[in-house]
Amino acid sequence: MVAVSGCAGFLPAPEPPLRCAAGAALQTRGWPEGGGEWCTTAASVREGPARLRLRGFTVDGQYHADDPTGRWKVQWPRGARAAELDFAGGVPHGRLMAWYEDGRTLVSGAFANGRVSTPVEFFDTRGRPRYRLGLEAAEVMDGHAFDEKGAEITPGDEWLPTTLPRAYDLLMLAVTLSALSRR
Repeated sequence: MVAVSGCAGFLPAPEPPLRCAAGAALQTRGWPEGGGEWCTTAASVREGPARLRLRGFTVDGQYHADDPTGRWKVQWPRGARAAELDFAGGVPHGRLMAWYEDGRTLVSGAFANGRVSTPVEFFDTRGRPRYRLGLEAAEVMDGHAFDEKGAEITPGDEWLPTTLPRAYDLLMLAVTLSALSRR
């Protein structure tokens, strides 16, 4: 009993079960390294709360008319907040924030209708800007990279996962969950 209570501080609180509205049913689906559950109407349209999991991360949000809507929240595997992204009409629309597990800012920016509307900046563990998606960015990898001194550089294929591994984890989580949660 002592060993169990000693470990309890390292585990996130149990997740409450999803509750679907009257007439909706809880659906579950598994995929490599994760799975999800969401509510669907009789017409198989996602409507209401959703919880998705991948590589230890947990994502909670809402669907309306089969599209993500409102603020979606991501938790690190140990339960600390990892990110928040607002959706409208199924696309990112509003604030994007992400944090390291210790609470320091990892990513800050905003979207409008699925496109970058303010620069989205990625910070290293020392608070230095290391990657920026500008308003011209069409894809996640269309940004500008910076070295430790702030000089712009041309990164190689492994630069982002090596330099900002937690940011890369969150980017891959968002891309993967977006693809997996769609039918």
